[in-house]
Amino acid sequence: MRVRHRIPSIFNLSMVDVLCCALGCVILLWLINLREAKNHEDNAAEQNLLITARLDNIRAERDNIIGMMMQMESRIESVQQEKDDLQKSLSAKQTESDDLSRRLKASAGRVADLEGDLSERTKSHEAAMVRIAALEKDLRASEKRGEKETARGRELAEEVAAAKRRLKDLQTTANLVPGLRGDLKEAKEQYAAEKALAAALEKEIARRMRELKEADKSLANLQQTRRDLERDLEGRDRELAAARRGMSALRDEKKALEGETARVRAAAENRFAGITLTGHRVLFLVDMSGSMDLVDENTQAPTKWGDVRNTVARLMRSLPDLEKYQVIVFAENARFLFKEQDWLDYDAKASPQRVLAGLTDIKPKGGTNMYAALQAAFRLRAKGLDTIYLLSDGLPNLGEGVDPVTINSLQEVERNDLLAKYIRKTLRTNWNRAAPDRPRVRINTIGFFYESPDVGAFLWALARENDGSFVGMSKP
Repeated sequence: MRVRHRIPSIFNLSMVDVLCCALGCVILLWLINLREAKNHEDNAAEQNLLITARLDNIRAERDNIIGMMMQMESRIESVQQEKDDLQKSLSAKQTESDDLSRRLKASAGRVADLEGDLSERTKSHEAAMVRIAALEKDLRASEKRGEKETARGRELAEEVAAAKRRLKDLQTTANLVPGLRGDLKEAKEQYAAEKALAAALEKEIARRMRELKEADKSLANLQQTRRDLERDLEGRDRELAAARRGMSALRDEKKALEGETARVRAAAENRFAGITLTGHRVLFLVDMSGSMDLVDENTQAPTKWGDVRNTVARLMRSLPDLEKYQVIVFAENARFLFKEQDWLDYDAKASPQRVLAGLTDIKPKGGTNMYAALQAAFRLRAKGLDTIYLLSDGLPNLGEGVDPVTINSLQEVERNDLLAKYIRKTLRTNWNRAAPDRPRVRINTIGFFYESPDVGAFLWALARENDGSFVGMSKP
């Protein structure tokens, strides 16, 4: 069989089919790519919008962080300054305490010396009293012997007088009777002997009298010495009593200084989130507007109002010098938490629980009329108000300071700014202006869920312009 070779052809119908299919595939791929490019373009536009929004949020967060950093730097400088002042005061008090301790030790040593000296003088006084008693006994014995010698001298004088009379009689008799000369001689000899005895007795009496006078002088000297010792003893008693009083005063002063040192240390340690806890008559201003129960306009904060209540109670327990207190709550209006509108006596156990229970019964709602709250608070300034603790989470949006005609035409930011400035001005020129008869009221501010630089700036300025401190509680 003969093999036939077909002539190859470059272009035929099969090739046309292949080319058409290939062209259809290319067109299909082109359409698919076109659709994907369009979808990618739409997605890219949405992503650009999202990225732009995220950039705006990041810029806002950056501005907030910058504002918070500035606030924190200012707070750190203030806290450091207060810390340095407290450290200096504590060092001075410690120096005074050491000096008083040295003085107390010196006084104790002096008292011990005085007590030893007093003991020695007491012993000397007792010995002198024994000697005086012995001398008085000797004196009485000498007086008795002197009296006996004096009586004996009188008797001898009488015997001498009788002898003289007898001698005279004997002389007369001798003249009359010569035989009596022997008797006269014997009488003369007896008279001479008796005269010598009388002279000896007179010398003995004179010696005894001199001894008696010397004993009188010695007794007088001893009595004078006794009086001197008694006066010296009284003086020592007075010195000892004065020393004891001085020592008691030094002990009291030391206790007072120890108490003051403890108070200064407690004031340094009992700082509530950067606020120095001071105040004897303290007013708590608590914001109960609707925002105190929200994180933002659309988000509830289940624990926020509870944190506010607990913070007020913890503040009260931490104040070391608190004597009187009062609580004002405010939203669209301001009112006292309790029926009493005068100062309440502070009880460390009962008062915080009472305030906590009163705040628990409140449901936050309404706007923020901070002007009315401060106006009500400063009515107590004439009754000794010295410190205010303001707890809030936002700028004022109600109250005095904006013309009622134009208030609705203002933006929220403009309205809040005008109200805040008016409150600060009123505090400076009216409510808390300096007065000769009363000191300025210290205002401390605590911002809850502090996220806005404007809120932080307002509360910080309000505290600083009124000698207080500010702390911001960030969202947990």
